Order: sequence, then C-alpha cells, then structure tokens
Amino acid sequence: ANPVANPPVTTSFIVTGTDALGCVDTDTVVVTVRNLPVVTASSDTAICGSGAVQLSVKPNTGGTYIWTPSTGLNSTNISNPVATINATTEYFVTYTDANGCKNLDSVTITVNAVPTVSTRSDTSICSGASITLITTGTGNTYAWSPPTGLNNVNTKSPIAKPSITTKYIVTTTSAQGCTNKDSVIVTVWPIPQVNANGDTTICGSGYAQLNANATGATSYSWSPSFFLSNPNISNPLANPDTTTIYKVTAISEDGCANTDSVLV
Repeated sequence: ANPVANPPVTTSFIVTGTDALGCVDTDTVVVTVRNLPVVTASSDTAICGSGAVQLSVKPNTGGTYIWTPSTGLNSTNISNPVATINATTEYFVTYTDANGCKNLDSVTITVNAVPTVSTRSDTSICSGASITLITTGTGNTYAWSPPTGLNNVNTKSPIAKPSITTKYIVTTTSAQGCTNKDSVIVTVWPIPQVNANGDTTICGSGYAQLNANATGATSYSWSPSFFLSNPNISNPLANPDTTTIYKVTAISEDGCANTDSVLV
C-alpha cells in the first residue's frame, strides 16, 4: 500500500486496489522531480597568518543558506559571510531553493604560516667601517632596502658600510608568498680629523714640542710612550735619544679613532 518512489524524472504512478470480492478501483499520484539547484561557492583561497576573507555563493538570491562550521563566521545564513580565521578551514554551504530542493558546495581557506625574521639590534660604527647585519629567519628569500652601502641586497646577512646613519629594512618571503619584516638602524659616527705638526729635528738631548691638531677628539694616545712628558695629551714634549717616529691616535667621544705621525 505504501511503496517508496524514487523516480529520476516526473512520473505518474497509478495504484489499483482490489478487495476480497475481486472488485477493483484505481487512483493516480504524480511525483514531480525538480532539478537540483546549481550551487557554486567562491574559489579556494589562501591567507597568511590570520585574517578575514569574504565568502560568497551563487545563486545569491531566492533561497536560504546554511554555512558550516560556524567557526569564525559573522553569519551562517547569508550568501556572503566574512570568515575570520587563523587555521585552515573548509566551509560548506547548503542552499535551499524556493521549491525546497537543496544542494551544497564548499570552499577551503588555507592559512599559511608567516615566516619569522630577526636582524641584529640597532648598532653604530665609525665612518669608513663596516658591519655584518646578522639575520635569522625561516623565509626562503630576503630583500634589503635601501641598497646603499650593502654588498648584497638579497642575502640573509649582508655586510653594511653606510656613509651616513641608515635604517635598513629586511623583508623575507616564504615559499607560499607570505612576508615579514624587521629593521636595524646603523648609526655612523664621524672619525676625528688629526694632523700632527711637521717632522722636526733636535740636537743632542734637546726637546721637541709635539702637537696634534685634531677636531672631534676627546682623548689622545702617543706611541711609543717613552721619552714623552705625557703620552695622553695632545702636545707632549719629546726628548728621544735616537731618531724616532711618534704616532698619535686621536679618539672621539664615540670611540672613533684616527692617527697621524711625526718624525723627530
């Protein structure tokens, strides 16, 4: 009396009932088969680290929507919810049309890891010196800017020799295209300018006045230190017993040094 019908197309089923005396009667039922709606969710996509992605589905009118799972969605029953996630997630959308027919599709949001990058702390050098910008990270490629003073802008730890104080920025990129940045400021201190007075001659056990004319220096050191009245001033008296070359090192407040020499 109650079979289950699953016709592939719209079909009229006729039922004939026969009683115990052999009398018969018939009736008809039409099972209308409607086409399933064509449901197309937005394309699979990828983000770096975490973020928000606008989902969508077609058709976007004339029916109802149910998105699952609900994790990270601002709404589960609209055609275009926003997903805010930090882990790869596959979302399924079930669409029901005006006839009650349902179909579904899915979209996968892949969350790729942001590469790590860490370069050295801010540092300083004296004019004319160089320093290695030691950097660690998990990226596949590295790019530095600005290129001024760098021996290679595409290596992890380039050698920097800037002429002026410079902020260097390193950008690393993973195989999936995710990026991260760090920066380091290299402060360039000027070296003092020093000029020892000209070569001079003394007779016997006489004295020579040495004098280091320097700008930007806060301390001095003469060598060799013997036969000098004071090796740590700019203008010591020298009375060597043999011809001697004296070298003066002028040192700035920042520890930068420059040298000159005088022959007695």
